Amino acid sequence: MAGFEWNWPTKIDRDVIERALTLDFLPQARNLVLVGGNGLGKTLIAKNMCHAAVLAGHAVLFRTAPAILEDLHEFIGILSSFACRFRST
Repeated sequence: MAGFEWNWPTKIDRDVIERALTLDFLPQARNLVLVGGNGLGKTLIAKNMCHAAVLAGHAVLFRTAPAILEDLHEFIGILSSFACRFRST
């Protein structure tokens, strides 16, 4: 996390982020959710965690919330289309 501005935003809990970077939540299959406004560094933190996980030999899939919502919207459209075809037969 070289270059990360730990002094901004002032509410960031550096100890929690640094502990998360140790990946200690992975063996227990626990989730980690980063929440905050735009431009606060959530994506940078998540990408650093992904990098650490890859270096530790884990498989990683990085997705932003907008990308996940776009995929979900597309999937719902596919399901709706399938349901309409199923009902018409």
